[in-house]
Amino acid sequence: MKAENINKSYGKQSVLKNINLNFDNNGIVFILGDSGSGKSTLLNTLGLLDDNYEGNIFFDNDKAIVTENERNETRKRHIAFVFQEYNLINSLTVKENILTSVEISNNTVDTDKYNRIIKMFKIGDLENRNVTTLSGGEKQRVAIARALLRNNEIIFADEPTGNLDEKNSIIIFDSLKEISKNHLIVVVSHNKEMSEKYADRIITIKDGVVCSDTDKGYNNKSALVLQNDSTSNTKNGKWIKRILFRGFKMRRFKLIPSMISILISLLCVGFVCGIFSATNNIIQSAASDIIEADKLEIVPNGYALVDSSLTEALAENPNIKKSLGVLDSLIFIHQEDMSIGINTNVITGEEFFCKRVKLKSGRPIENDNEVYVNEDMAKNFFGGNDEAIGKTLPLEYTSEKVTIVGVVSQKKSVDGKQYEITLTDNCSRKLAKDIIKAADYCNISTDSVALMNSAVFKLLDKNPSIRPIIGKMPQRRNEVLLDISSVNAIIYEQTGKALSNDEILSGKADELLNEYIFSPSFRLQYMSQCDLLSLKIVGICNTNPSENLVFYVNEKEIDSWINNAISKIEVYVNDYSEESLDEIRNIAEDNNCSFLYDAEAQAELFNGIFNALAAAVAAISVITIVISCILVNQVTKTNIIDRTYEIGVLKSLGASKSSIFKLFTFENILTGFIVSSLTILILVILMLSGVSDLAKIGGISFYIFEWWHVAVTIAVGLFISFMSGVGKVRKAANMSVTDAIRTKDI
Repeated sequence: MKAENINKSYGKQSVLKNINLNFDNNGIVFILGDSGSGKSTLLNTLGLLDDNYEGNIFFDNDKAIVTENERNETRKRHIAFVFQEYNLINSLTVKENILTSVEISNNTVDTDKYNRIIKMFKIGDLENRNVTTLSGGEKQRVAIARALLRNNEIIFADEPTGNLDEKNSIIIFDSLKEISKNHLIVVVSHNKEMSEKYADRIITIKDGVVCSDTDKGYNNKSALVLQNDSTSNTKNGKWIKRILFRGFKMRRFKLIPSMISILISLLCVGFVCGIFSATNNIIQSAASDIIEADKLEIVPNGYALVDSSLTEALAENPNIKKSLGVLDSLIFIHQEDMSIGINTNVITGEEFFCKRVKLKSGRPIENDNEVYVNEDMAKNFFGGNDEAIGKTLPLEYTSEKVTIVGVVSQKKSVDGKQYEITLTDNCSRKLAKDIIKAADYCNISTDSVALMNSAVFKLLDKNPSIRPIIGKMPQRRNEVLLDISSVNAIIYEQTGKALSNDEILSGKADELLNEYIFSPSFRLQYMSQCDLLSLKIVGICNTNPSENLVFYVNEKEIDSWINNAISKIEVYVNDYSEESLDEIRNIAEDNNCSFLYDAEAQAELFNGIFNALAAAVAAISVITIVISCILVNQVTKTNIIDRTYEIGVLKSLGASKSSIFKLFTFENILTGFIVSSLTILILVILMLSGVSDLAKIGGISFYIFEWWHVAVTIAVGLFISFMSGVGKVRKAANMSVTDAIRTKDI
């Protein structure tokens, strides 16, 4: 080893001045000097503990140590230290301190040599004691044993007996003298008596300058050659695990503030996840219950029915997975002397529709006389889901018996509609026929006027005595008879003239009959939804007077009107992107139809609600994590400051910056994992205790626990514990050894 032109200053104060020294490969070299003379600074510089100096230090004669990696690698493989303050790792036992030093140097522990050394220094009975329980002399013997077992070529000792009595000092120096036969020992001391007794060479330093260099048998022609130990274990990571778990156990109470900070943060994260799950559940519920994203409707403009050309055009579109032409209709329920119109949802018995129905109770529909009702209807009409199953609907205007076989999920609605009946298309059309025959839910209009009176259709099949008194019997699909009282009503509404039956029968009103009864086409509008067809009055009959317009027609004709009528087409698509929907919209517009997309219509309402909720959840998440990192960062900073001395000791033993970083990062991660596990346990306990039921407003839960929260909680816990400490750990790992060790005295 050689020091060449070494200069070092602290600020403007020069501490070492132009130091030039060569060292042999063995023997004891004493560096003497008064306090403040620079001897300890020289030892730290020669031992590569300090890096802020000018000049060069060579090992193997021609290799100057320049970089941090070179200094660290040389300390690790070739240099051992014995410090006046011992510099043992307080969290470890005597044996663990010694073994850790060897493992850091990447050497394999020689068990026989270990046993000889602990016997030599009489510390065999202290092996399993924590070093904090030892006396000063015992600690120094452990420090020397630690240095010797590393089997490094050079041992630097800074006042190794400064805190020892004479007896223990003699034991230490006798040991060092013996060791110096095969190692270079450099001792900094102010004890001239010991130097005269044990030194092979004495260097005296004063005011940072070598003022004398006395050789007492030292051969300066023999250069130190560093050895590469063939038994080195370059992947020895046992010491990191040992210090990690021992240190964690020793400082577990000091870590409580950090753990509490992370715990509070992770509980917040857990609750945010629960809120997110509840929000997502509400969104999914809205997507399925309020809007069916893949469903759209095509409705002819005005009151027209769907033309076959539209059906053919839709059939050719590959994006359409299913379409159903329906006659939009209400059905009527009798309740408390009232007739209530109920909205219908039309399906078929195909598997496609069966899968879309969300049954809460009951079974699937098996025939056309079976229906589903929704939850509100089951509750308000029958007292509950189970009570509704098997009941017959109290339908008006029909003799059909329709049985409830299932209760479906309640659709949340923004337009006040609560009741809904799901039935087959065949059932819907059958009930529509009965409504036309028995009720006044049809309107009649001409090209020039919409008649005020509603229309009622009576069956010629069931009234064989009915014969026309003017005109003829209906023969075609759209031909009907009109009651004479209805003739008077139509003419009076349009002309203001009131005709008697005699005037009509005598022929005096033939001109009016031709103009207002026989010539026009009368459009039949069903429930204000659609124009079923154009009717042609071919005869007048005389029956009982009525407030409604009374028409007579054959039953098969009414059946044909309803069976073939399509007032809208419900379309189900595979791809509901804007581009794909535009293709279908264009088809609808080309066929003079309107394109209705419920999901699109509801988007503005729900996007506002859910975007606000999502933004609130995101804001809570970000604020929570930021606060967590700040809290843990402060606690980690305190922990790092508390352990900076330990970092200096580890680096003096040759631990690299990456190893130091890894050790403290693992400790932070271990802390994060433990707290994450505790957080998960608390969340599971809260889940089992029914916290979701407590977090309900208006029947909607705003907290739902799901198992993916476990992964998120662990990930966030590890992220917080890692990121909050990474800067402080990296800064500590970059400290010089001497600066780190000096913090012991702060």
